[in-house]
Amino acid sequence: MLFVFPASADDDKPTVAILRFGNALSQDISSTESGVLDMLEAYEYISADERAELAGRAPLEGDNINIVWGDAAFEFANAAFVVDNAKALMRSSRCRRR
Repeated sequence: MLFVFPASADDDKPTVAILRFGNALSQDISSTESGVLDMLEAYEYISADERAELAGRAPLEGDNINIVWGDAAFEFANAAFVVDNAKALMRSSRCRRR
């Protein structure tokens, strides 16, 4: 699941939340996340250094984009929390600053 929101109404820097229901250790999941990051790098939203750091799924507040991650660990009860947590992170700018 991928969400893209402006960080605030007067902020031109978008925030992307990459959320998953669980880690199936499947090539499909990791290749999807990798493809999203590849596209963000190709369109120069993230640099090569930021791309390398994002391989560890750490939140990032970059020069051109903010990225937050979430994983519900295959628990339906956690899914709403993961989405709410991602929204809160987007609003509070608690992503790691570059």
